Amino acid sequence: MNVRRKLGLCVSVLLIMMSLFPLAAGAASGGNGKGSKVIVQLAASYVTAFEAEITAVIGKGYSPRLYIGTDPASLTLSQGKVSRLANQYRFYVTDLKPQTTYYYQVEALSGKKTEKSKVQTFTTLQEALVISGIQAYSTNSTFTKFEWSTNHGATSTLYYGIDPSTLDQTAATAQDGNTLHLAYADQLKPGTTYYYQVVAKDDYGNYAERCL
Repeated sequence: MNVRRKLGLCVSVLLIMMSLFPLAAGAASGGNGKGSKVIVQLAASYVTAFEAEITAVIGKGYSPRLYIGTDPASLTLSQGKVSRLANQYRFYVTDLKPQTTYYYQVEALSGKKTEKSKVQTFTTLQEALVISGIQAYSTNSTFTKFEWSTNHGATSTLYYGIDPSTLDQTAATAQDGNTLHLAYADQLKPGTTYYYQVVAKDDYGNYAERCL
């Protein structure tokens, strides 16, 4: 067999081996963040303004942990509660900020083996604005103070009048912009019944109303 025939035979064998084992060079590339067969069905659910649940099915023999944050390049290990049912893990994430996009990734460990999921996202909901504790006090015949609270920082206005369908006067604001709100109305008519309404708005554009 001459040299040319030997060279041709070697090339043919090499091509056959490459066609039979096309993935051999990248078979050990798990954990590069491009997805993993060990970590599947990864999803965020029950997302509220402050909490979320992350679920994933993890391959047998692997222990998962969750990394989360608002910067995809700097995720931190979650310290929240974790529950398990068979191979499905559920991570409970709390103390989140409303209307914020979070990035998360699950890492699974088995001895010296490490697998990583793709980085995924979810966005928390807006927090509903709630007005509570409205009261009128220090009332005399012509002057009344009002106090109320909101569950987070908001600006608000108190409207009042003698006709509940037309509250055409505005109480003077004494304290506003946070969670405690104070206002007062003066030059009232003695012996007259007044109706009033509080309207509040937060930085997320949520409105709330309370009528009394």
